[in-house]
Amino acid sequence: MQHIYSPEEYLKFEEIQEELKELELTQSLDKTLRPKVHSINSILNYSKSLEIKKSKWIGQIENINN
Repeated sequence: MQHIYSPEEYLKFEEIQEELKELELTQSLDKTLRPKVHSINSILNYSKSLEIKKSKWIGQIENINN
């Protein structure tokens, strides 16, 4: 089954995509620059939260099937 994303999730995806574009542009100008720790952490935290939501959703389906 396909996960249906909420409007909030789509907005967060847009925000993360903009951060990644900014990082790519900044790094292309100066190869010695590193990504901002805040950007990396926000991307990792959001990824973790999506995995948690997915596992809860799968758990609900398993409960229905049992």
